[in-house]
Amino acid sequence: MGAECCDKDRGQMRREQVLTAAAACFQRHGFHGASMAQISREAGMSVGHIYHYFANKEAIIAAIVAGDQQQILAIDDEIRSHEDWARAMVEHVPRGLERAVEGPRGPLLLEVLAEAARNPAVAALVRQADEEVRRKVGETLRIASGHGDRLSDPEGRCEVLSALYEGLQIRGVRHPAMDRAATARVMQRVMRALLES
Repeated sequence: MGAECCDKDRGQMRREQVLTAAAACFQRHGFHGASMAQISREAGMSVGHIYHYFANKEAIIAAIVAGDQQQILAIDDEIRSHEDWARAMVEHVPRGLERAVEGPRGPLLLEVLAEAARNPAVAALVRQADEEVRRKVGETLRIASGHGDRLSDPEGRCEVLSALYEGLQIRGVRHPAMDRAATARVMQRVMRALLES
């Protein structure tokens, strides 16, 4: 049992190592420009070893999309762990903004979306992940608002919330020196408006 657990942990570490390397290569060279040889060099393992964990680059993108989805759902779970969901959503805005604009996530998301525009298989992965996130976050919005099923335009509110955070990822690429504190304050006002009936 102990050896099996260690093998799973080691396998997960190796998968994360490949994903981190692939993300760096996709950012530098684009999805099509990044070769498995470049990813293997970045990861410090053989191409054959990478194929042990991922069948191809599309499988790597699928894992990146799934990881991003899990992070968003984990944030939603954290918000739901508070007694006052609405307050938790508003208070989370500065951290959400940092997550959107800090580090490689924004550029990597743009690369994945560009590939989704060209590749139906990747588009299906992105849309499936988005559907699950919209379902769960939409439910959180309805409950946090205190209006439940009576909340007007819940789908529209969820789309606006998604557009705000995804738009911030683009803004982080275009304007990395944005005033994050001022942006967070305005975002918090928008979040309160999204929670009103």
